[in-house]
Amino acid sequence: MPEIILNVAELKLSDNSVTYGPVIQTAENEYLFRNTFSSLDLYFTLKKNADGNWEYADEALADIPKNYIEQIGLQIDQKNRALGKEVLK
Repeated sequence: MPEIILNVAELKLSDNSVTYGPVIQTAENEYLFRNTFSSLDLYFTLKKNADGNWEYADEALADIPKNYIEQIGLQIDQKNRALGKEVLK
C-alpha cells in the first residue's frame, strides 16, 4: 500500500508544549505520526485494537505516553469521519 498523508496533527506534550507533524497511513489500519515541527525526535506507529482503542503498533516497547497515542488516534478518527471513511470501533 502506498503511504497516504492523512492530515497534519497537533500533539500536546507532557511539558504542555505543542508539536505538529504529518499522520501517514502506512498500512490498512496503521498510522505513523512524525514530529516535523521541532528538533524533538518523536515518531510512533499506532493502530486500533480489537476493543476499538488506539495503541502503539510496533512490537518493541517504546516510551510513548498513552495520551500521545490517544490524542493522535482521536484526530485520525475525526479526519476519517470527515472523509466519509468508516471509523473502526
